[in-house]
Amino acid sequence: MARASQAAGVAAIQAVLPSAGTWFLDLSNADPTTTGTTGLATTRQSFTASSGTAAIPSVVSNTNAITVPTSGATAANYVQIYDAATAGNYRIGAALASGVTAASITFAIGAVQFSAS
Repeated sequence: MARASQAAGVAAIQAVLPSAGTWFLDLSNADPTTTGTTGLATTRQSFTASSGTAAIPSVVSNTNAITVPTSGATAANYVQIYDAATAGNYRIGAALASGVTAASITFAIGAVQFSAS
C-alpha cells in the first residue's frame, strides 16, 4: 500500500481549496457526489480557506463564519463548495453530522473542514 508524505497530504487538500481563493458554500439535501447538485441556498456564501494543517491528515477549514440563507422548507444534509457564486465548478462536498431545516444555517470559524491523507 502506498503512503503519502505529510507534504503530499498538505499539497493535495490545498490543490482542492487553496487558501489564496475565495470559495462559495452551498447546502443540499442530496449527496453532491463528484459533480455537485442543486443547492438549497438562496445565495451561495463566500469564505476563505485556511492554509491547512501540517499534520496528517491535513485539514483546511473556513477562516470566517458563514451564514447560509435557505427557504427553510427542506432539510440540508450536505455542504458543497464551488469556485463561483453562481454556476462555477464544484470542488468538494461532505455530509453534515445531521440534517438541518432552518431559514439560515451558520457555521462557526473552523467548522467547515476538509482533509486529505
